[in-house]
Amino acid sequence: MNERGDMPNEPATPATEATGPDATGPAPEAARGSLATQARALAGGLALLAGGLALLASQLGWIELPIGALITSWWPALVVAYGVGALIDRHLAEGTIVVAVGLALLASTTGVGPSVGFAGLVAIALIGAGLAAVGEALTRRSRQAH
Repeated sequence: MNERGDMPNEPATPATEATGPDATGPAPEAARGSLATQARALAGGLALLAGGLALLASQLGWIELPIGALITSWWPALVVAYGVGALIDRHLAEGTIVVAVGLALLASTTGVGPSVGFAGLVAIALIGAGLAAVGEALTRRSRQAH
């Protein structure tokens, strides 16, 4: 072995050459991941960063942050975010239903809208499922036309 750790009769190959079909590493396209995965990772990272900065500013006394009130009022935003992620991943029925129910819960917990109760949530879920089914049928029909 020489000082770089290579065998003397083997040529040194840079890591950038290992991108063909015989390469041991992942292909560049697979390594990058889908756009939806990247967007979800970025949004999650930004949310954690913002939350951490807000908590730190609260602990340092720079801002007054009523954490309990925020959590009890805004937890349905996580449900909405999950539904949006499902829509980005093209799960139309699941995403539409989850977003609709999340928005109804959010309106209720923040006082923006009326409290809909369980029967109202079921009605909203049915409306969301119907909208998703209609959207899926129209999308499928337009694909078949082309």
